[in-house]
Amino acid sequence: MKKEIRVGDTLIGGTAPITIQSMCNTPTEDVDATMEQIRRLEDAGCEIIRLTVPDENAVEGFREIKRRTRIPVVADIHFDYRMAIAAIDAGADKIRINPGIVSLILDLNYDNTALELVDLIPGDALTGGTWIKGENGAVSQDSIYWTNNLAMADEVGTGTLVALKFRMKEGAEYG
Repeated sequence: MKKEIRVGDTLIGGTAPITIQSMCNTPTEDVDATMEQIRRLEDAGCEIIRLTVPDENAVEGFREIKRRTRIPVVADIHFDYRMAIAAIDAGADKIRINPGIVSLILDLNYDNTALELVDLIPGDALTGGTWIKGENGAVSQDSIYWTNNLAMADEVGTGTLVALKFRMKEGAEYG
């Protein structure tokens, strides 16, 4: 027997009956259009609705839609993990993260008057992705990006994210 999971008041998986789920194709921030589509889907038998949450405007729309609808609402997250956190705060019944296109941004904070970032070496925790160094392969001095187009949904990584290689700038004092 497989595990049953509760999405709002609806059970899915295990011995629960098959549940009809659909996704709206309206912009989530267009609350009225999305609510109209949800009503039509409910009338057709939909029991769980999924909405894309790509940015803060969509989060605010999601919050209002969640307040207005009776069926469970799933937040569909693509590029920015922070939208998953915001959707949870907005009342999401479930989060679906598309693992194939999630990215990670690391903001760097160091003394750039003394140090120069010269390279990054991928760690073992983030398999299947690519570190983006910046234009023409140059290492950015402010942030680095990781994007993953090949991740498996059940893949979990632990270990090192990235190793950064710095060089002391000429004339900089050590210590």
